[in-house]
Amino acid sequence: MIKLLLIMLTICGGVIIQPAIANDESHFNAIKVLIDERGLESALSQMKAKSEGGHLSDVEVAILSAMFFAESGNPAKALGIIEKAEFTTTQFESEIAEAKARAYFKQGNLDKASKFAQEAFDLDRSNRSALLILIQASGELAGAVQRDSFEKLLRESNNDRAVWLAYLDQTLRFEPQNKSLADRAYIALGDNGSMIEYRARFTFQSNQPYVAYELFTAAMDAYENEQNSISANRVKRWLAINQKYADKPKDPQQSEKKPPEVSKPPRLERRNMPMPQLRPANQTANLEIEPIDIDTDGDVFTGSGFITNKGNWIVTNRHVIEGADRAIVRDGLGKIRHVKEYYLDEQQDIAILVLHDPFPANQAVDEGDIIDPVGGDELYLMGYPLASVLGAHHPSITEGIVSKGAGFSNEPTEFLITANLNQGNSGGPIFSVDGRVLGIAVAKLDKVKFLEADKSIPEDVNIGIKGKEVRRFMDVSTAPSNDARPILAPRDAYSELRGKVVLIVAIDE
Repeated sequence: MIKLLLIMLTICGGVIIQPAIANDESHFNAIKVLIDERGLESALSQMKAKSEGGHLSDVEVAILSAMFFAESGNPAKALGIIEKAEFTTTQFESEIAEAKARAYFKQGNLDKASKFAQEAFDLDRSNRSALLILIQASGELAGAVQRDSFEKLLRESNNDRAVWLAYLDQTLRFEPQNKSLADRAYIALGDNGSMIEYRARFTFQSNQPYVAYELFTAAMDAYENEQNSISANRVKRWLAINQKYADKPKDPQQSEKKPPEVSKPPRLERRNMPMPQLRPANQTANLEIEPIDIDTDGDVFTGSGFITNKGNWIVTNRHVIEGADRAIVRDGLGKIRHVKEYYLDEQQDIAILVLHDPFPANQAVDEGDIIDPVGGDELYLMGYPLASVLGAHHPSITEGIVSKGAGFSNEPTEFLITANLNQGNSGGPIFSVDGRVLGIAVAKLDKVKFLEADKSIPEDVNIGIKGKEVRRFMDVSTAPSNDARPILAPRDAYSELRGKVVLIVAIDE
């Protein structure tokens, strides 16, 4: 394994790769399938054995290494490897384009991911991995599960495991309580670690934490039996963070706790945060996505926000941070900052987080670009719905419109939007299509309560707090900007705005 990693790093470092033809391309394809199915340890072991045995050419090792690094969370290294490899051969054009697509997708660059995935698919219409990236990128841009595309591909591929994994990932992102899909996958693919883990994740998002904890425990045992230590360790970390769910609830009639309702903040409040234990800069400087390491026996909550005040502040909801003893934020480019203190609004569900070290000023939303929504405005909602500490490296984007310029009962400080909110979207920015902030996401309509009161279920009713309320709390004196700016297509908006959006991890010790 060490030797293979040295081979990979040598390739990345610039050694010329010989465009030799593999002895048997079935070895290349078999290892690629392992990577597709996230059997990364097995893929690495096979790469080592087959490269040492002369069954893989240097170019094939480079392509597989790039795919391996992309799937294991290091897309920058993947791009470095594949960009050097492509100049050494005129073969493997589809696979090289696919490797680029994987890396760009993991970086959150959906435009380039789609471009190279389409190129890979056009070069080889049998390249199912490239087609999957196209479907996944389309889902991210639409903010919805591409159900028809996935179902069609499942039928055509006879329940291919890689298709199922991509389908489950996107459903977990946008329909997190759809446990029936995880059950279908479990039936189709069998009793293994990954299928048990997906059932656990959907169960947890369905407010059944005790049952989910038991499933996560079973998934860890299955991974260990499969000698998949990467996945086993990931689940162990989840279990350690969520130890409080290990005990069975005492009341059998209420086996799972419902999340508490958030009330309006009663007063202005300021909370200082402890100085974090920061890593040495050389430990994180070269990481594409800086990991959020949490060591706590307390509760961990996530939300969204946006950068402002020349990179020094984060704007979010009060209920995201209230009561937290410490907090960490990570921007859409993967960089981490620690929260020094926070301020809570006495009138609205708004908070300002003050950072120990600012983000670059060019990532900040200018105070004058926090404007007010108008009914019918098109918009982009960005944030981290359903993010956990161990996942969601990049924000999602969802299109919608301002369906009403006031909230329920004509509440003047709020407005209604059609873009769907999920847990974790709280505090995220609602951008105009020209890149300004119309307000922040705060809540979605409780359909069950509405049904009880009104005997009907409305669709696509979600609530934002207006930009003017954010400006009031920030004490902004300048008028909102109104200059003409170009309209951003979804892909351009995602590329341009994701650096301004942050994941917030709040820890209540």
